[in-house]
Amino acid sequence: MKSIDGIVICSCGIIIFLISLFGNMPMSEELVQHVSAANVTLSISDKNITAENKTGINNNWIREKGNSLLNAGKYQEAITYYDKALASNSRDLSALNGKGLALASLGKDNESIAYFEKVLSIDRNDTDALNEKGLALYYLNREEEAITYSDKVLAVNPNDHDALYNKGLALDSLGKYGEAITYYDKVLAIDSTNIEALNSKGTALDSLGKYDEAITYYDKALAINPGYHKSLYNKGVALDSLGKYGEAITYYDKVLAINTNDTDALTNKGVALDNLGKSDEAITYYDKALAINSSDDYALYDKALALEELGKYEEAITNYDKALALNPRDADVVFNKAHVLEELGKYEEAITNYDKALALNPRDADVVFNKANVLNYLGKYEEAITNYDKALAINASDADVVYNKANTLYYLGKYEEAITNYDKALAINSTHISALNNKGLTLSDLGKYEEAITNYDKVLAINSTNDLALNNKGTALYDLGKSDEAIMYYNEALAIDPGDVSHLYNKGLTLTDLGKYEEAITYYDKVLAINSTDFTLCICVLYANKGLSLDALGKYEEAITYYDKALAINSNSSSPYDPSFILNNKGLALDHLGKAQEAITYYDKALALDADDAEVLYNKGLALDHLGKTDEAMIYYNKSLSMRPNSTQDIPSTSIGPEGSFSGYRQIAEEHLGKRYLPT
Repeated sequence: MKSIDGIVICSCGIIIFLISLFGNMPMSEELVQHVSAANVTLSISDKNITAENKTGINNNWIREKGNSLLNAGKYQEAITYYDKALASNSRDLSALNGKGLALASLGKDNESIAYFEKVLSIDRNDTDALNEKGLALYYLNREEEAITYSDKVLAVNPNDHDALYNKGLALDSLGKYGEAITYYDKVLAIDSTNIEALNSKGTALDSLGKYDEAITYYDKALAINPGYHKSLYNKGVALDSLGKYGEAITYYDKVLAINTNDTDALTNKGVALDNLGKSDEAITYYDKALAINSSDDYALYDKALALEELGKYEEAITNYDKALALNPRDADVVFNKAHVLEELGKYEEAITNYDKALALNPRDADVVFNKANVLNYLGKYEEAITNYDKALAINASDADVVYNKANTLYYLGKYEEAITNYDKALAINSTHISALNNKGLTLSDLGKYEEAITNYDKVLAINSTNDLALNNKGTALYDLGKSDEAIMYYNEALAIDPGDVSHLYNKGLTLTDLGKYEEAITYYDKVLAINSTDFTLCICVLYANKGLSLDALGKYEEAITYYDKALAINSNSSSPYDPSFILNNKGLALDHLGKAQEAITYYDKALALDADDAEVLYNKGLALDHLGKTDEAMIYYNKSLSMRPNSTQDIPSTSIGPEGSFSGYRQIAEEHLGKRYLPT
């Protein structure tokens, strides 16, 4: 009977077998009673498993199945099993926490918080729920709230490494990198091999600009796990920041060997290649990233930058627009689009986009500065100065902004104010070469040639091969009447840059002044061979001066050819200037050819532009004299003398041209031959 008792306790299947075994023989009352008791015991036992124990066993299995799916990264399937467990027991803390984790892993942080709150409504000290709710808040960029939940855990357990680590993450995200490092260090004091804390300490150091130190922590993480992709990637970023682009690429490649579809690694490899000057190759990596995720606004932005670098401005704008379609409030993208429009000469559109960037970030001094530069290009100098002042109100120590303000004041003819601002720029940066050069030019315009030379010498003390300073020193020496010395400096400038049109032109002009007309013509021709279509005003001046040299050589027909070319350019130029110098000299050439009547036609054209031009009045008198019209000639001689009462000239001149006009055309050339420029 004892063995039957044992069988009853073990299994109902065996009981049935025993009953059937005894079925062919009569049973005693005692046996029947025991079997009945056994059946009753079985029945009661079955009911107990179904109602309580069996439910608990099934729930445990369902919940564990959910946990297994969660660990396998099958978050949606895991939620299905947690829901089944919660349908049986809505207060199952493990299932509530598990579902919260699964939702968080799917990026549904707000939904996940609701489940962690359910756990906390049951057990307010559940550290798992407190930690996970804090982490979800962190991912929602609610860092201050996240920290309060980490602190609640730490109040229960000051050594809870999850809470310490999560508080470090939140502080990191708030830009409190030093404080974040304190918490990562606390984690590492508990577990020096915590790979995530090592990596995160590295990123915090990186954010502090301590790239070499950051790399030591990435290396510690990689010593524990050489395939830890976060540290491989972050080490690449740190190397990038150190300018070690080739080494950075090595680490991005290691990440891509683990995951060929890592768009961050693909994009950053592209950036590193771009920094190495390999923009075309960089674009292939941006395209790989975009093939995986066409909505990757960082890849679109970086691709646009590479296209801009290659001068493919229209394509760059297309990619900036795609990035803006994804994130219209990205001020950096708007700013760079504006810059490309500026490069294309679409200044009004550029200003519109700079204004959009300022609407997003009103205190971005770079945007205000660039807007001011564009206004400068449009000749809106007063507006430009207003914007330079706005940029300086944000950052008063930007030498380039002060320098460009000085240039704008120069364009307004406010030379003394310009010099004051060049000096301010130099007070910020005493080696600002452009400020020294342009201060020199402005002093030259004020006739202070010796002071100008002092500034050019300061440039040359910083950089003895600065051809612009050598050229400008040459022009100052020329203006002091030291033409031979001027030639020496033009020669030094040309030794550095033989194809610079301003050096070539100025040497030609000075040779003309020295009476070396044949040699001067060779230099004018060199300029025209380099640039025969651009800078139309300059080319006009070049033709005029070449004509002048030919005139001096007695080659009047050839001279007239060049005067005509200059006049043709002037008449077609969008920015014509007073051509009276050329008209006057063509008249002189015609007079030399015995065509006095035709010469008078050109003098009259010049006088229609300036009726008080003493040189033209005198030359017309000369032509009339040659025609035997002495009385009329005397009228024009007298008019000329009335314009220049101190002149002693009373005899017809055979000079090559009025010195004043000659100097004036030097100034025109200087303004258009790249001697004054704005930094970009």
